[in-house]
Amino acid sequence: TTENAPGTSSRNIIDYQVRTRSGSYHRLVDSTGKITMANTDDWQVWATGNKGNDIALHVSCVAQAKMTREQWLAQPKMLEGVARVIAHWSKKYQIPLVKLSRAELGAGKHGVAGHLEAQVWGNTTHWDPGYHSPYAVVLKRAAEINNPKQKEEEPKPVPPTIVPDTTAPQVDRGQLIYEQMGGPG
Repeated sequence: TTENAPGTSSRNIIDYQVRTRSGSYHRLVDSTGKITMANTDDWQVWATGNKGNDIALHVSCVAQAKMTREQWLAQPKMLEGVARVIAHWSKKYQIPLVKLSRAELGAGKHGVAGHLEAQVWGNTTHWDPGYHSPYAVVLKRAAEINNPKQKEEEPKPVPPTIVPDTTAPQVDRGQLIYEQMGGPG
């Protein structure tokens, strides 16, 4: 998290980071769901401890680590944006859509983690995105993005078979038009 109140524009965060040289991310997502590219994926950012900066991709929410689960869930556009970023990276770099524990991250497993888990590498005491961040909601949505359910095609209706009515009197089409038009002229 950027430790700003939801509603703060991601553009404001990037401008601040450039001006103060106080940190950086690869992507930022704000409450509108806007995904802002702060750096290309191959760029080393200053987001967490040294090892995390060297090997990880970083997406940050314009939010606060102290937020409750309810406050997080009240940001559906932001969560959707984060899910889209994670889904993209998962597909592009074969990153499993699993939330890692501190021990798993320390053991070198691949997946999704925050600063709290990255403390295992040292050089950070940050704990965002916080204890109530809805990782499961975001990862489930990222999986749905990468593996959309195939809509079952509705069966196409069989066209009706038209059987000519041989009992009806046959009308000369030309005569019918002549009569409907009121005769000659």
